[in-house]
Amino acid sequence: TSYTDPAILLVGLYHDGAQKTITPYTKDWNPVWKFLSGMGWDGMPPVIDNKNPNRLLASGQEGVWRYSPDGFSTSTSISSYKSAYFETRGVLNKSNPQIFYRDKFSYSGSTYEDIYRSIGLPTGQNSFISNFLSFLPNSIDIDILGLKSPFNNGNYLYAYLYNHIPGSNEAIFHLFRTTNVNAEPANVIWEELSIPKRSWISGFDFDPVNPNIIYISYGSSSSSTQGEQ
Repeated sequence: TSYTDPAILLVGLYHDGAQKTITPYTKDWNPVWKFLSGMGWDGMPPVIDNKNPNRLLASGQEGVWRYSPDGFSTSTSISSYKSAYFETRGVLNKSNPQIFYRDKFSYSGSTYEDIYRSIGLPTGQNSFISNFLSFLPNSIDIDILGLKSPFNNGNYLYAYLYNHIPGSNEAIFHLFRTTNVNAEPANVIWEELSIPKRSWISGFDFDPVNPNIIYISYGSSSSSTQGEQ
């Protein structure tokens, strides 16, 4: 949902790519939806600029991203299929929405995802700003499931992810934070935060005033007595 214009909704749909509303907002709104071209994939969470609602990013499975500066009157591919695991995640810096962060394989054929920063879209300065394998050296994979940028501090970025280690089928979940995300790529410092448990993180959000206060929800389908928390 747009932060500033109630008429702009953007959705990622399983098996059905992405759609956007194209009719003005009115009382008792029943909007017309438009399929977005170039998004013939399983839709993933899209992104809307919190300052300019016509700057949109639609995403699809395994790393697909399309960027539009004009409400999807036109659009440009900025990331290709098979550039990430199935979950495609990205976020704009809320203080400076010209900066975009997303999950991407560290190199072609990799099983390790890191955070890729783009300054200026559709082209601009592009670089990796993380190396999570240095924290998790025994990993056989690293899969980023979420990225969060607070509204009140553009230097912060949070990432939650999981990894597997050899000989185990159990995913181990982690939460990382940087407080200098806009530094030169080699100087961005990450720290792993202590979390209540290493099981599936289903959601994450900030205190609206203090970005050091965060809220995590957990999900489980192992039994009827272990639901979301």
